[in-house]
Parts: sequence; C-alpha cells; structure tokens
Amino acid sequence: MHRIYGECENCLVWMGDIVVKGDSSVAAELAARAALNALRIIARQPHDEDLGWPGQNPIATSVAGNGLTAGAALQSMMDCEWWQRIWTVQEVCLPPKATVLWGPLEISFQAIMDAASHMVQPDEHPQRNNIFDLFQEGTAMYPRLHTSPYTIPVLSIAHARLWNQSRTDSLYRLWRFRDRRSTYPKDKLFGIWALLNKTYLPDIRPTDYVLDIVVLFSRLMVSLLRSLDSLKPLIGWRGERETAGLPTWVLDLAQPEDSNCTSDFWTHDIAWRQFHASSGLPRFKPPVKQAEDLTLLTLDGIRVDKVATILMDLRHTRRSLWRQGFEDAIKDQAGKDDIMYQYNNLIQGKFGENRERVTDESWHGGPWWEDRMLCYQVLFITQENRLGLGPPNLKPEDNVWILSGGNHPFLLRQVSKRRGNADLWEFVGDCFVYGIMYGEASSGGFQLSSVTLC
Repeated sequence: MHRIYGECENCLVWMGDIVVKGDSSVAAELAARAALNALRIIARQPHDEDLGWPGQNPIATSVAGNGLTAGAALQSMMDCEWWQRIWTVQEVCLPPKATVLWGPLEISFQAIMDAASHMVQPDEHPQRNNIFDLFQEGTAMYPRLHTSPYTIPVLSIAHARLWNQSRTDSLYRLWRFRDRRSTYPKDKLFGIWALLNKTYLPDIRPTDYVLDIVVLFSRLMVSLLRSLDSLKPLIGWRGERETAGLPTWVLDLAQPEDSNCTSDFWTHDIAWRQFHASSGLPRFKPPVKQAEDLTLLTLDGIRVDKVATILMDLRHTRRSLWRQGFEDAIKDQAGKDDIMYQYNNLIQGKFGENRERVTDESWHGGPWWEDRMLCYQVLFITQENRLGLGPPNLKPEDNVWILSGGNHPFLLRQVSKRRGNADLWEFVGDCFVYGIMYGEASSGGFQLSSVTLC
C-alpha cells in the first residue's frame, strides 16, 4: 500500500455521506456546502462568491425543523471515522495531491490544510474576526470558540507530509499518531512505516508484520533507544498498558480507552529539555542491537529514594482545592514545613534551587503549567521527605532511580521473580522529584548499579 499510494497522482478520500445532526436531507448538504466554502475562503483559495461567508446563523432548516449551520456541518465532517484511523494517514501524506469527497461535494486536502494554518495564525486574515463563527457549538472535549477540533487533526497530518524533507526523529512521528485507531495494534506501526525515518529504525521492515507483537514492539523500542542515545523514549507514559504480555519498558502503541491512562509525551518532552537529573553519571550505554532476550532491558543508575506516601491524585481534585487538600494530607507528616515549601515551589514549576536553568517561561507556573503538567498526575512523598509528581499507577514502595541517559528520574517497582542472578524490575514511569532534577544525586554518595527491566 505504501508503494501504491506513493505512485498515485491524486488520492480520493471518501468521508461518507453528509449527515449533520442526524439529518441527511438537502438542508444538510446546503450546510456542508457552506462549510467547505468557508474553508476555501479562510484558505484564500477560489470559492463561490455567491455563497460568501456563512456567518453563525442557520443555513437551512432540517426536516425536523432544526436550523443547520455551517459550523455544525464542519463539526460533522471532523467527526468522521476517517480522522481517527491509522491507515488513512497514507492517503494524504504519500500522494502529491489528495481530494476529499463528502457526499456529492469535494475539496482539495491542500485547502483543508491551508485553512487550518490560517486559523492558528489569523492576525492578517480578512476573516480573522469571523472564523469563530464556525465553532459556536463546542464539543465534549473542546469548549465553544475553540478551533482545536479542526486544527489539531489537520495540522498533525500537515506536519507528517513534511517529514520526508525534515529531520524529525521517529519517536515524534510515532507519538503524533499513537492515538489513532486500528483493528490490530501492529497497524499503528506499519500504517505510518513509510513516513518513519528508516535511517534510525534499520531493524523494522514491512515483512516484520508476521512477527509476534511483543518481539516487534520490543525491537522498535530498542531501535528508538539506540537512535536517540538516551532514555527519552521512556517519558510521558501514564497508567496501565493495553497490549497483553508487553514488557513494561516497551512503548505500547495501542492507546488504552481508559481515561485513567492519560499520557502527555509532548509536555514531558519540554521537561526533558529543562532538567538534567543524570548529570554526573556515566554515559548512557544503548541496548545491544540483537539481544538474546528482547523482553529485558538492562540499564545503569543509582537508586536514590522510595515512595513513602501517596498524597493527592490531582486528576480528581478541583484545582481551587489543591492547596487545602495538600495541607490536609500532610498535617500529620513529619517535616511538613519543608514539604509545604517544596509544594509552593512545585506549583510554580520549580523543582530545586537551580531555577535559573529552567528557561521555558511555561515552566514558571500559571495556567499552562497547571493544565499540562499538574492536573493529570499524583503527588507523593518519598522516605527522604522529597515531594514528587508521578503517574497515577504508582504505589508505595516504588523506587526512585536516576538512570544514565535520563534527564528525569524514573519510578521502578521490584518484582519477586529473578532471571539468573539478576533481580527484575517493572517500569512505572518517569517522575519529577524536588531536589534531584539537576544532577544533585550524582554527588550524594549513591552506588552505581545495574537494573534489569522486564
């Protein structure tokens, strides 16, 4: 399929029949026609002058007597299953041109992408004050007057079309489409294989589709660790795994439906550039290319602390009650004044006394910091009275490790089984712990040791 799509001149993308708010009559088609015309206007492409800008008022009345707007029609198009499937990415990324067919209507995918680009940078556009006419109703995920239901799925594909000309690494590309749906988990990888940077993934081939999923995903993870020469592929996961039998350290491309498993690689990627927890440790040793047992990963690092108490699950606490809830949670805690001091700093994006190293303004507290980093994590205290942020599936007794090649600390959980002479550990997730984010632990007298993840 990669070759077929790559060689065709213009791929026709079928979005299905036009249905707007359950209506498939002529009224729905009129609203859809107005929506596509609005996209052409925003994209500054030839459009129907007679239709003009649709505004926010109903274009037509449905059989049931409901007014249908261009915005409602646009939302219906973005609700199409096509935007959620992994294989369809090839249809618009590999051919030089793609045309979207929606009922009897059509529009070039280039116009769809150009409209999205103008929506996120509308300052010079003649319709800058009217664009939100198309986003009056809102969705369950996004509020009214929010263009994200359109711009996020469209621009993710627009970025993918540029990958062949860029040096974007394969980890970013995999995360970009990890939340797309597929019948089989392997399809997440092979659906975008043609868009991945094969220079950095020499161990993955189209013929590998026959491999067991554990072997395939483990081989992918080893390639990512080797290509990035760091533990960056381990960051951003939150919650339990979906694919049965997968080693805990291997990226699961199957996105769990459970909302408790929220992951945010992109925010943690920003954090990766701010912190240097493993500074002072020996250089990272990438895993062997063809290890005998691909289910195990052996790393070097220092065990610096252990989770003592889980204080608050910030996901289920109203933001206005965070401080009150935190104070209640530590009222009987030894050294609570010091912990409160750490909390006041952490809420502002500070994890130690080396604030000057954090250069991104987003990390200086405020709504961005609260929305993107705090609100889906768990606050915990370690045995050494350090305050930390970690994944919701952490448990008391989980160990805080700083591993060579890791800008963040990691939570590991020791298991009872052994492999030969080696103790085995489960990977829980990366974490942020006050006072050890800038290499402080490497001078703390801890002993360097190996740890084997299973």
